[in-house]
Amino acid sequence: MVVVGSERSLGLCRTLLSAAVLGYPPPLLLDVPFILDMEEDLTQNTLDSAKIVAIDQYLQDRSQMHNEDIVLIVESSDSWFQLPYHLMVDRFQTSMDILNYWYGLENDAHYPHSVVFASCNQCQTMKYRGASHTGCRHTPVHPITTIYEAAFKNSLFDLHQVFLHAGAVIGKANDTRALYARAAGRLRRKDGAASTSGNLLTELLGEQEFARKTSKALLQGSEAGLLDWIRNSPRSGANQSYDDVLLPEGRYEFGVGLDYISSLFHFPTGEYNNITFRTYNEHPVGQRPQKSTHRMSFRLPSDIESSHAPISTTVSLLSNRTLSSHQMPFNATLDRLPRNISWHNLSLATDVRIPSVPAVLVLDNEKQHNVEHMWSQMWFYPWARALLRASIRSGEGTEAALLAASSNATHSKGGQGGVWFPNGHWLEWGAVCSGFEEELFGDGMGPWGKEGGGHPEYNRLGLLLSGEE
Repeated sequence: MVVVGSERSLGLCRTLLSAAVLGYPPPLLLDVPFILDMEEDLTQNTLDSAKIVAIDQYLQDRSQMHNEDIVLIVESSDSWFQLPYHLMVDRFQTSMDILNYWYGLENDAHYPHSVVFASCNQCQTMKYRGASHTGCRHTPVHPITTIYEAAFKNSLFDLHQVFLHAGAVIGKANDTRALYARAAGRLRRKDGAASTSGNLLTELLGEQEFARKTSKALLQGSEAGLLDWIRNSPRSGANQSYDDVLLPEGRYEFGVGLDYISSLFHFPTGEYNNITFRTYNEHPVGQRPQKSTHRMSFRLPSDIESSHAPISTTVSLLSNRTLSSHQMPFNATLDRLPRNISWHNLSLATDVRIPSVPAVLVLDNEKQHNVEHMWSQMWFYPWARALLRASIRSGEGTEAALLAASSNATHSKGGQGGVWFPNGHWLEWGAVCSGFEEELFGDGMGPWGKEGGGHPEYNRLGLLLSGEE
C-alpha cells in the first residue's frame, strides 16, 4: 500500500487511521517534493506530474515487491477506507473477471486486466488537449450505458463515471510498474501539454482502447470499416482531427480497466456526489427495501454480509488478555467497544446511483465534499480511538516495525498505525498524527498517549508506547 502525500497532515492521518482499523498493510509514504529533492512553492501541475516520477521510482525497485504482488496506490491524502482489506482484494479479483468478460464480448478477443483505476465523470485530458484527443475520445464506454443510451450519447459529463481518475489504483505489481514507467517516460518527452498524472494516465488508457479497436477492425479485414469506426467512435465530435497514431514498435496494452460500479473506489465529481450514509438494517417481514435512483433495491452487498464486522473481531481480540502483557496495555475506558455489532448496525457510505458500497472514498476537495461532516459519519468514527489502539496492539506497532526493518523483511513489514518511508524509516502513529486528535476522534479524551494523565507505558523491548517519561 502506497500513499502519495505530505509527511504530516490531517488528511494523511485520516487515511492512516481508516486503513489501520480495517487491517490494511502499513503504508509506504511517498512525500514527492522530499523524494525528488524539489524546491518549495511548486505549481500544482508540477507537483502532480512529479507523482508519476516518484511512483515509478518506487515501483522500479524490484526488491520491494514480487511481480504478482498486489499494489494499492492512493494519490490523495484524503482516501478513507470503509471495508476490510480482504474484501478489497476479493473485489479487485471480481473487477478483473468482469472486465475480462465484458471485453471478450465486445472485441472477440481476450484482454487480461490486471490494473484497475478509480473512475470519474470528466475526461482528465480535455482541459489540455481538447475533447477530440485520444485520451477522451477513445476512453472505453461504460458497460451498462447501452441500457440508458439516450442519456449518455455524445456526453463528456455523464452521471455514470466513465473516465479514469488517477487518485486511486490497485493492480498487479508487474503491469502497474510497466504502466507508470511508460507514463514517466512520456512525461520526460512532453512539452507540458498533458503533464498531470490524470492527463498522462488517461492518455495511455485511450491509446490502449484505440489499439484494441484498431486490432479488431484489422482482424475483420476492413479498412473502410476501420475508418468508419474512428469517425463514429462513441466520443467523437462533429469537427475532429484524426491524428491518432499507433507505432508498430509501441506497447499499448497494459491491462488497464476502470472501476465502473464503485465497488473499489468512489470519487465524487462536481455536483454529482451521489454518496449517502445508510444503515442496512434487516427489513421486517413484508417490508420492501428502499429503491435507488435506478429502481434497484438498497441491499447490503453479499460479500459484506458474509464477513465479520471489524468491530466484532476487535472485541474478540481484546478478550484475549495474553496480548496486553507486553504490548499496549488494555484500558477499560479507552478500549471500550460495543458488543454484538454486525454490518447491519453500521452506517456505510453508499453510491446511490448503482447502488454500491465502495471500499474506499477518494476525496481531494474539502470545500466541495464537506469533509468534516462526512468524516463524522464514517462507521468507525464513534470508536476510532479504541479501534486504533486495538490495531496497534494486534500488529505490535513500533516493535513489529523495528523487527521487520532489522531483518529486511520487505514483503512482510510489520507495524500498524504508522507509516514507512522508501529508505526503510518507520514513524509510529504519535509521531505522525499527534495534534489532530480532536479532528480524528472527536471524543474529548485528549492527546494520543496522554489520555488520563499520560502515565508512560512500555513494551517488552523497553520502548515507550504512550505517555511521557
